[in-house]
Amino acid sequence: MSRRPFLAAIAVILLFPTPALAASPDAIVPPMLHTVVGLIGLVLAVWLMLAALSVRRIAAGAAFADNLAYVMAGVVCIAASVLANWVSRQLSSDLAPDQVQLGADLLVIASMAFFGVYFYRLRRAVMRFLGELQGDDLLASAHVDDDHAEKVGA
Repeated sequence: MSRRPFLAAIAVILLFPTPALAASPDAIVPPMLHTVVGLIGLVLAVWLMLAALSVRRIAAGAAFADNLAYVMAGVVCIAASVLANWVSRQLSSDLAPDQVQLGADLLVIASMAFFGVYFYRLRRAVMRFLGELQGDDLLASAHVDDDHAEKVGA
């Protein structure tokens, strides 16, 4: 199965209840839907963390594996955001729901910042590698040209 139909199927499944719930401003989202979506988020966060750890073990020393701490921190922030939303719904505490929602939103922003740092550092490392690779190719071609000039007698 190719990736496009698979990703399209996931998008359709995840977006299916959205039009029905957004049709009316008075519509109340069932609490079970919040729980299911949060559970899916936590399961995917655990899966992403395990995938990142397995990549780190396999590619030790590589640029993308060395910076995976940023990805892991981002995943932890996303999972903490989901947990904060659950806590605000399940426990009646002194915190207002707006405060908990603000904290959850800030955790999502922090996770985006961690992912941004990861991709920036990865891009910089790959660009540096490609620059060195192109420099090595230029040196190799100059060496071949010198050998060719010696054989011709120039």
